[in-house]
Amino acid sequence: MKKVLYLFVALLTLQLASCSKVVDPTDAGDASLSSARLAANGPGRKGLTIVDVATLPALVASYVSTTYPGATIKHAATDAAGDLVVLVRLADGSRKALVFDAKGAFKQELQPRPKDGKGGRLCKMDAVSLPSSVTDYITKSYAGAVVDFAVSDKAGDFLVLITQNGVKKGLIFDAAGNFKKELEKRK
Repeated sequence: MKKVLYLFVALLTLQLASCSKVVDPTDAGDASLSSARLAANGPGRKGLTIVDVATLPALVASYVSTTYPGATIKHAATDAAGDLVVLVRLADGSRKALVFDAKGAFKQELQPRPKDGKGGRLCKMDAVSLPSSVTDYITKSYAGAVVDFAVSDKAGDFLVLITQNGVKKGLIFDAAGNFKKELEKRK
C-alpha cells in the first residue's frame, strides 16, 4: 500500500507547480509516471500497472545508459497496450518519460502537454488552507493523523494525503469539504 500511495503522490507532484501553468515533467521536482499522462497528442495513458525496474528488458537499460549517460531509471509501468512507460532521472536532475514496446525497443519520448490552458489542473495547498470541515473530519475520523499533502482540482474538490500510525492514506473531499471516500489500494 505504501508503494501505491507513494506513486500516487509522485504522480500528483508532476501536475502541481502552480495553478497557473501545466507542469513540465522534464523539470518537475519529484516526477513520476504521471508524465505518461502528459503526452502532447491524445488523452494520455490510462491503466498503468507498476512493474519492478529490475524486471525491465535489458534493451531498456541499454537504451537509457547509451542515450542518457549517468541516468537512472526511477519508475516503470506497463500500459493497457502492453508498452513499458519508464521514468528516467538524468544526470543533471531533470526527468524524461520514455515508452518502449514489451520487448524493450524504444518507441518514443513523451512530451508534456502544450501550455495552452487545456487539461485538468491540480493546485497544491497548505494544510492550513484546507476548509475546517476537512480538517475536522480528519481529526475526528483519523485520530493522530498528519496531513502530508493536499491539492484541489479545478472543480474545487480536495485530495488529501495523510499519515496515520505510519500508514499513508489518500482522502477525497468535495468542494464543500464533505468527505467522499478513502482511496483504495490498487490490486
